Amino acid sequence: MPESTTSADPETPRAPEPTSELRPRWRRWLPVGLTLVTGGCLSLLAFSFAAGVEENRAIAVFRLAADERLFAVEENIRSNIESLEALAAFYAGSDSVERNVFAAFTAPILARHPGIRALEWAPRVRLEDRAAFEREIRQSGLPEFQITERAETNEMVRASSRKEYFPVLYVEPLEDNLSALGFDLGSVANRKATIERAAKSGLAMATGRIRLVQEPGGFSTLVLSPVYRAGASLDTDIERRDALKGFVIGVFSLNKMLGAPSADVSEGLSPFALDLHIVDEQASAGERLLHFDNSEHSGALNIGDEEAAEAALLSGVRKTHKIFLAGRNWSLVATPTREPYRVGTQWLPWGVLFAGMAFTILAAVYLIFILNRTHTIARLVGQRTRELVLSNENLAAEVRIRTEAQDRLARSEHHIRTIIDAVGDGIVTLSSEGTVETVNKAACKMFGREPQEITGQYLKILIADEKELRPFLTGDVSADRGSISAEITGRRRDGTTFPMEVSLTAMRFDQEKKYVATLRDITERKKIDRLKNEFVSTVSHELRTPLTSINGALGLIDGGLAGEIPEKARELIDIARRNGDRLVRLINDILDIEKMESGEAEIDFRPLPVMEVIERAIRANVGFAAQFGVELRITESLPGVEVYAGRDQLMQILTNLISNAAKFSPRSGTVELAVVRAGPWVRFSVTDHGEGISPEFQPRVFSKFSQADSSNTRQAGGTGLGLNICKTLVELHGGRIDFTTQAGKGTTFHFDLPEWTPESMPASQRAASQ
Repeated sequence: MPESTTSADPETPRAPEPTSELRPRWRRWLPVGLTLVTGGCLSLLAFSFAAGVEENRAIAVFRLAADERLFAVEENIRSNIESLEALAAFYAGSDSVERNVFAAFTAPILARHPGIRALEWAPRVRLEDRAAFEREIRQSGLPEFQITERAETNEMVRASSRKEYFPVLYVEPLEDNLSALGFDLGSVANRKATIERAAKSGLAMATGRIRLVQEPGGFSTLVLSPVYRAGASLDTDIERRDALKGFVIGVFSLNKMLGAPSADVSEGLSPFALDLHIVDEQASAGERLLHFDNSEHSGALNIGDEEAAEAALLSGVRKTHKIFLAGRNWSLVATPTREPYRVGTQWLPWGVLFAGMAFTILAAVYLIFILNRTHTIARLVGQRTRELVLSNENLAAEVRIRTEAQDRLARSEHHIRTIIDAVGDGIVTLSSEGTVETVNKAACKMFGREPQEITGQYLKILIADEKELRPFLTGDVSADRGSISAEITGRRRDGTTFPMEVSLTAMRFDQEKKYVATLRDITERKKIDRLKNEFVSTVSHELRTPLTSINGALGLIDGGLAGEIPEKARELIDIARRNGDRLVRLINDILDIEKMESGEAEIDFRPLPVMEVIERAIRANVGFAAQFGVELRITESLPGVEVYAGRDQLMQILTNLISNAAKFSPRSGTVELAVVRAGPWVRFSVTDHGEGISPEFQPRVFSKFSQADSSNTRQAGGTGLGLNICKTLVELHGGRIDFTTQAGKGTTFHFDLPEWTPESMPASQRAASQ
């Protein structure tokens, strides 16, 4: 070895060998020790990281399995409630149903849905009809029948006098529920409240939790679906309450509807057991848990402190799915049955640790080998020197290439600048704060300024009211259309103002947000629009009076004032009346738009509960939707939330959107209405499941007289002004409206209004309201 030889020649440069021999032994092996310690620490860190990855993977698999299970549970619960609504529909279509018919109709429902413990029919019996009703039932085969209630001793006794009763007349299966016959549902306070809500709303409503004698290990709930007299008017709460015929009641066992989730295995995701729980968000403290699972007490709530149980449930790993069923908000919660929630084997962390330690040992061995080969350093230094020279040559070549690229870029920028200056519209680029960075010649000419007067200045020197453009700079540009447009007021150097159209597009440049604004002077177009609007308004006013007279004359002729009319002539008169009505609607829409654009529209602003407006809009349009075979349904709600708006205008917006959705929905389809929060806004959504809006029509959706099918044979009628009116009304309320669409799957129109609270009302309006 070279270290074993020494040179006697003092001029020979071999001093490193004896120097290395003179080093203390611990300093020679210090790098090896540091390598082992460092490698061991890094291996332990890698082991900890891999264990965390495995744990996150297990949580992700749990959440996938929980989603699958929670959606299946929701579908099962909805299927059970839909079966109850089918029974209510059967009762609504029949004047009377015998006991044997009730048993025959409910038998297949109970067989298909084990979660339904019982199905009952409870007619409405007034106090003055009670004696005759009990006598009739006794004569029909139940000699001991009477209307009963539960005393404080938990015994069934004859019901006391009340204005009305809702006794259980039919119940299936009968064998397990004989004691329920004659029991007055209105004798229990919480059930009485549910009866009132269901009777007035016309919708199925669920009670809070109850514990059945037949099932002491879990909770159940009653769902009451109202049945009304055939042909009765149901437009208002009072009319529905007066027309109430009785209730179809379903006794739902939550434990049976959920099955046995603690033994469930999510197929395709490795064996993973879940516990399912149900929380009633509207119930009071101590009564919120409807169903509670854990590895020891599956399906039962056998714990003393329910609030502690709920707190334990809402901590740790879980998956929550909120649903709205039968007038109540429920939270379905899935948790793993045991800890830790691992999936598969745990070989990865140990494999990482083993690999890290093995690598550390190999590195130490390799370091020892390197230390014993110090004579190779000189060769490596020479090699690195040559590589450095070659690298410098390559660097010089790269600098030359980059210089040439910069020259080409400068020529390209000059070419692009020439093109931009030749464009007829003004083009301005802005920073994210609204500072002008570049401006073309057309924009300078439009504002009567030189480029140096504009660049570097804030946008307000070009805009008469900078508030007009501030919302665009602080908001997000729509991703599907790429830009947003608006009409604002520009200001020239001499102080004169003019209307202009601005199209604003956001972009990212060097990780910084910037804007490109395209400006166009629309003074002449505004003059033409004003002349057109004046002409349309004049013609509309002049047409409405003769059209009203024509429609009145046709109505008198059709009513027989001119004598008997032949059938063919009557058909022609009917056609003329329908088209006259259509022209009147068109003229009214044109006049409404003219009023809104001229600022003459009067809006009676007041706080309005959003759910009351939604329900009123559904009642007002359910008949129109039925003409197209379409059902109206609320999918999401915000109880207790209010907006500050005009009731008639808000109803007009919803009616236009609902009628459009109904016309473009397939037969037997559903139009879904939803109300959710979107930041400080309350978002109203109307969704259909039709063919969607074609890409070429989407930019013209909110334009006047725009229709997706403008042919003479279009299937859906209309003037093409409804969506334009909606947009104008929403903007008059300080809101915004937009839509999303997908070909073949449907369209959602949504508009946002600010949520109203007493603190959000302006001081002047608050003083006026007081």
